[in-house]
Amino acid sequence: MKKDIQSIKIYCDGGARGNPGPASSAFIVFKDRENYYQDSKYLGETTNNVAEYQAVIMALNWLSIKSKLKSEKILRIVIACCMNIDVFKSGY
Repeated sequence: MKKDIQSIKIYCDGGARGNPGPASSAFIVFKDRENYYQDSKYLGETTNNVAEYQAVIMALNWLSIKSKLKSEKILRIVIACCMNIDVFKSGY
């Protein structure tokens, strides 16, 4: 893994007004405590959960393209995200 990718933090968020309602997703990447990259997307009419998950998907897509990590490492990150989402949904 590239050294610079090891030191980044990615924050994801999504939300819907009305649930379902107009929704958006976004993520931001910090490197050395500074904004390194950010992206957002209007999703149209959907639920809050879909918006939250879409933000994670967007961040993972960015990471897979920009980080040049091997597919096995990306898969491990995706599995870790899914496990955390499953724990969150079950009430910790």
